[in-house]
Amino acid sequence: MIEVEQLLNRNLPALNNHQLLHKSALWMLRGLLCEREIKRFAEAYPNLQGVEFVEHVLDFFNFSFTARDSELDNIPTEGRLIIVANHPIGSLDGLALLKMVNSVRSDVKILANDVLQAIEPLHELLIPVPVFKSRTACVRSEPLKRLYQHLEAEGALVVFPAGEVSRLRPQGVRDHHWNTGFLKMALRAQAPILPIHVKAHNSAWFYGASMLYKPLATLLLVQEMFRQQCGHIDFRIGELVPLKSFNGEQLTLPQRAKLFRRHVYRLGQNKKGVLKTQRPVARAEPRQVLKKAVEACERLGKTQDALVQFFGDHFPDPDNLAQSRTPFMPNSRPLPDISDDYSDDLLHLKHFLAHQGAAIPTLFKQYADLCEKGGVRFLGFNVDADFANAVDGLVMVDVHRLKAHKRQRYLGD
Repeated sequence: MIEVEQLLNRNLPALNNHQLLHKSALWMLRGLLCEREIKRFAEAYPNLQGVEFVEHVLDFFNFSFTARDSELDNIPTEGRLIIVANHPIGSLDGLALLKMVNSVRSDVKILANDVLQAIEPLHELLIPVPVFKSRTACVRSEPLKRLYQHLEAEGALVVFPAGEVSRLRPQGVRDHHWNTGFLKMALRAQAPILPIHVKAHNSAWFYGASMLYKPLATLLLVQEMFRQQCGHIDFRIGELVPLKSFNGEQLTLPQRAKLFRRHVYRLGQNKKGVLKTQRPVARAEPRQVLKKAVEACERLGKTQDALVQFFGDHFPDPDNLAQSRTPFMPNSRPLPDISDDYSDDLLHLKHFLAHQGAAIPTLFKQYADLCEKGGVRFLGFNVDADFANAVDGLVMVDVHRLKAHKRQRYLGD
């Protein structure tokens, strides 16, 4: 854990070696960094690592957070991703953000001050950035190499673009200007960006100290963390910003970074963002988990062909736009013939499947409900021998016939 004397020697060697100032600096830093309390926690939980350590830290401070279930759907479960957020607390907000994202995907890491490397249980979650050390090419290259390796391995990376904790400004508690590094990372790695707003604040004492002497306020951050006992923060998770939304050359990198900062703060105000985003139709599921789930399911033929009959009859393809390579051949027609009452037919299907211990597949329901009549067609059903003989349904959606409220939800204005 944090050893103040080692930190002083590693990051401020001139001060550490000064005969007159060494003891005073050591005494002051031990108090500011709450060395005794942190050691006590480390002794109580000596074997914790990674996310388990983060969870116990949050429990130790009785620190909680909330995120809307519908907005958790905005976090892709796989694929390279850069997450950007404001940084109002400078400590527990980062840990809470890690835990929240980890609840959706376990490959998340955070770009952080290299001083945090002193906290050994966090090593696997951090990509450290040198702060006190000389900014030579050699020093900068190692963390850059690690972060790009992580992104190329389809990992998720949390970045606080301000590079420091938020301060009190005329508009309230706000980040300073955002550095452009996160944009350079996203462009080089060809990664989309997920914006998240964090609603929280430090004490009035911290902001007062920040106005008097900024470095002093930075040293007070550990004490501020202990002041967050029983604290709570609220996350607002924005929709994914695809690469094409910020890949143009019409604006400079600083201008684009300013747009992202504004976009994040508008999230916190429940206002529409300023960037073009993508909204998920449904929460993405990890492919391997989905594959296992499909393999454990009954084939459609074992539900007496009810699904194929219902969707084939109600959403036909009169133009025969597609042909299955290995078409699924129903053995029976267990449902009543199609009627003029779609809701009544749907009720028959649900009752039939319930008796079979099955339900309508989620995507079938969602596609069927997207459009006005004639806007959705089930072009065919195919047996996929390479995917546990699952039965695939090929669906065509005419976006010009989307229902008004569906168009607003998925395509916006």
